[in-house]
Amino acid sequence: MALWSCNLIKFIIFGPDRRIMQKIGISSFYIRVTARLMCFACMIFLLSCSPVRYVPDQKYLLVYNKIEVAGQGVSKRDLSDYLRQQPNKKIFGFIRFHLGVYNLSNPAKQKGINNWLRTIGEEPVIYNPAAREKSKAQLQQFLKNSGFHFASVTDTVVFNGKKAGVTYRIHFGPPYIVDRISLTNPDFITDSGIRSLIAKDSASSLLAPGMRFDQEIFRLERNRIAKVLRDHGYYGFSREYIYFQTDTLRGNLTAGITLGIMNPRDAGTDPSLSSFHPLYRIGDISIITDFNSAEYLKDPASYLATADTLVFMGTKLVFKGKLYMRPSLLQSSVAFQKGSLFGQMLADKTTENFSSLRNFKQIKVNFLPGPFLSDSIQQLDCQVFLTPMIKQSYDVSLEGTYSSGNIGVAGNLIYKHRNLLKGAESFELKFKGAVEFLSNAVADFNRMVEFGIDGRLDVPRTWVPFTRNKSFKYGKPHASVNLSFNYQARPDFTRTIVNAAYGYNWKTLLTRHQINVLEFNYVNVTKMSDRFYEIIKGTYIENSFRSHVVPAFNYTLTLTDQELNKNSSFYFIRIRPEIAGNLFYTVNRLAIPDKPDNGYLFLGTPFSQYTEADVDLRYHWVMNPTNRMAFRVFAGAGYPYGNTDALPFEKKYFSGGSSGIRAWQVRSLGPGSYVMPEDQSHLYPNQLGDVKLEANIEYRFDLFKALKGALFLDAGNIWTIRDSDERPGAVFKVSSFYREIAVGTGFGIRADLSYFIGRLDLGIKLRDPGTPDGPKWIPGYRPYAWKDFVLNFGIGYPF
Repeated sequence: MALWSCNLIKFIIFGPDRRIMQKIGISSFYIRVTARLMCFACMIFLLSCSPVRYVPDQKYLLVYNKIEVAGQGVSKRDLSDYLRQQPNKKIFGFIRFHLGVYNLSNPAKQKGINNWLRTIGEEPVIYNPAAREKSKAQLQQFLKNSGFHFASVTDTVVFNGKKAGVTYRIHFGPPYIVDRISLTNPDFITDSGIRSLIAKDSASSLLAPGMRFDQEIFRLERNRIAKVLRDHGYYGFSREYIYFQTDTLRGNLTAGITLGIMNPRDAGTDPSLSSFHPLYRIGDISIITDFNSAEYLKDPASYLATADTLVFMGTKLVFKGKLYMRPSLLQSSVAFQKGSLFGQMLADKTTENFSSLRNFKQIKVNFLPGPFLSDSIQQLDCQVFLTPMIKQSYDVSLEGTYSSGNIGVAGNLIYKHRNLLKGAESFELKFKGAVEFLSNAVADFNRMVEFGIDGRLDVPRTWVPFTRNKSFKYGKPHASVNLSFNYQARPDFTRTIVNAAYGYNWKTLLTRHQINVLEFNYVNVTKMSDRFYEIIKGTYIENSFRSHVVPAFNYTLTLTDQELNKNSSFYFIRIRPEIAGNLFYTVNRLAIPDKPDNGYLFLGTPFSQYTEADVDLRYHWVMNPTNRMAFRVFAGAGYPYGNTDALPFEKKYFSGGSSGIRAWQVRSLGPGSYVMPEDQSHLYPNQLGDVKLEANIEYRFDLFKALKGALFLDAGNIWTIRDSDERPGAVFKVSSFYREIAVGTGFGIRADLSYFIGRLDLGIKLRDPGTPDGPKWIPGYRPYAWKDFVLNFGIGYPF
């Protein structure tokens, strides 16, 4: 035991045997860092394996809750929500990491690191018999509400030393079934207008004969009916007026359901209330364009009375001093008109319309009931309160970058005007610059330099004929114009890029659309290093590094339910097709039937012609509050034709880096099994392809507070598509591409501060398709070397 302890202390202080580790190519610095991290992880692991360290005498640590069910009924996941006591959190499904951190502390000391460890850790969850009994009662009530009136819940507690585990056994029994439904009984719905609406909408009802008598379904049906009625003029209606009469007298575990709707007088104790539900028609519409809540609260009466007013197409615009936005834009953002029936959907759409102008930090739509216009119709005035954002702003940012051993600095100066021409036109002007020092640079150039200017104008209109006053379901589409200039100096070449784009973007509930009717790139390669030119001279890839023009049309479709499921699992799908040069080629072909040897030109420069498409699929699975899984699959391909022999450089795919296969430096993987010759290995990695396949799996878990951990597995590669590419193993072939898949793994740390996410990932190669001889897999076939480890720093999550 003494010898074991001495060796452990020696390992912690000095690390593992350097002679052995250095034989496999790992540096002494890496040895020391790795040893200390391993020791800290081992301490946490050992303490989590002995979790009862601070459990008091005669008490027990709750180590598990199990739910066993007999028969079919409700899922275990739904049942577990009603357990009042949960065991300590785990990572990897079995390590009580947070409890282990807590156990590192000394309970006798209340300050310093001991207090900090208790703060970031999790104290032991002590088994509580009262909480167990309450869990049983809540499970019983939940089962009854779900239709299982004869369900039984029993439990068993197993003690093992100072640990306790609870097993809950559920026997559902036969449920109550709904066999009769009445939605329009005049004895229960005396208001004929409401009864008629419900009859017309009965096909959308969530209730159906044969369903289980589930209180949750009745709750959702109440919400649905209330929404339908509010969308059809019943402003004052709420779900509290709705009830369901249940008849179980027939026995046989069946129930008859009758929908009932109370009138205001029946629902309350005030006899002066109405005996029917009135319809509401929109009366006066007012828009307070520069609302200040602090001033309004001081004197609400005089705030609006002293303001200036302008009536535009029946809408009153209220402002102080000067109206800063065009009246037509404000008026058209209101989704309803004077005299129309109130609709909750139209009220929500009004809020969405004003929000899409991106000029207001607070939007509030109020309704004020007015006098009766007839026996059953009441006036409803509308007030829209708008609190504007700051109109002009600027932002300066400076950040350090570290990617695959390259250290750099980048800065941005951004000027933004939110209402340039009084039509909510958003104008942004960005100046950017960056320099990155290369760890594996050539002798005469050891850095990358980039600077540019980018101007963008975004307008909440379509600029398409006959659509100016068209109503859109989920907010107004935006037209955008973008102009930019960018200068890039790399070790192998220097180029300038001028970009102009015109397009539209709009969204629906779950989708976003971005279409660039025209995206025009002019790429001018002004300088190329002699050694790089000698390498690509006369080869297929030389075509990608020539000056060129790219007249492209592209469309991006994004589908995601992330906004609806912010705290639960969600999916993300992005599809992006692009075509370029077809119109230019057709016009030139009509004018000059015989294509010149160097292709058709536009203003003296060849233009590119190709088609390209890629798909990005992601799924984020929230396993529990502290553990998540993220999956991603990416596939993309581009094919040059007509006027182009190769895809332009900026349209090609690359792999590696902090958001790709993290065990390789950015642009250093592939294409295929191609291996850069030894005499070119000193060049800055710049491997590109026409086809890209990539898959990623990442397990994410909470450590403490804002610090999170991750384990990941990445696989994929890039390939070229033309057989004319001279690089051995670079071309994509259906019969053999799977043998050229690169595989990497690793772990990472994330600092998630909500407004900023910093990420550090260590990628480790598992399978290298660029291995010239022998097996492609590394573990078990050859020793690891330093080149098999890549440290990546990133901003934000990789996917």
